[in-house]
Amino acid sequence: MVSTKKAYNLLVESLSDLEERNGQLSPDDYAADIINVTCQYLIDNNYCYRNGVNAMDYFYENYINLRNDVESIISSISGVYPNIVTDQTVESMAQNVCLNIGWVGMPTFLKDYFYKKHGKTGNVASEFYEFSSSSHIRYENGRAVSKSNVDRQISLTFSNDRQHLLVTITPSLSPKEANLESQLDSRLIYKGIDPEYKFEVVFDEFDDVCGFSVELIDRKIKLEYFE
Repeated sequence: MVSTKKAYNLLVESLSDLEERNGQLSPDDYAADIINVTCQYLIDNNYCYRNGVNAMDYFYENYINLRNDVESIISSISGVYPNIVTDQTVESMAQNVCLNIGWVGMPTFLKDYFYKKHGKTGNVASEFYEFSSSSHIRYENGRAVSKSNVDRQISLTFSNDRQHLLVTITPSLSPKEANLESQLDSRLIYKGIDPEYKFEVVFDEFDDVCGFSVELIDRKIKLEYFE
């Protein structure tokens, strides 16, 4: 059973912390925090796991109740943030929560988010790296076919002594999880939970990320990113 009052307190506390840390925020910043805090609250309270039913099954079977509860949680802070939480944005944010809550990678994504935005480390030791790429080379069947000078922000979250990786490429790749497949000195190869993906991460002598690539195995495409 969700507690709107408890969720309200968590949302207001989190948004206040975000404002204190970052100063002026955009509507998207507020929306992201509201969505992620709501997702974390539901996960922490086992809302999506009932009697062994997994999250997606529960999502499809109980969508109306889930949607109503989420809208109640988000609407509860409309008095504090009237310009952010409107009838229209409540509907949009609730939809995002309902879609994200069933994603198996959401708990890991949330650890990454709350560390970056709120400095919270959670119970699992994680390492976070930002790799800013200004260009990338595209390979097809092992042959370089093009080079693009396009900015990309690559977020890498390592956990379990770098055995597990969460990758996000903004704006081209949604969060993907992967497990360590092999390592040669400072070069780590990760096989995606989605078997279509393989990732390569290279560390320099200062233990910072200096190289990154993503491979789409079935399509025989590889993208190598450069600073």
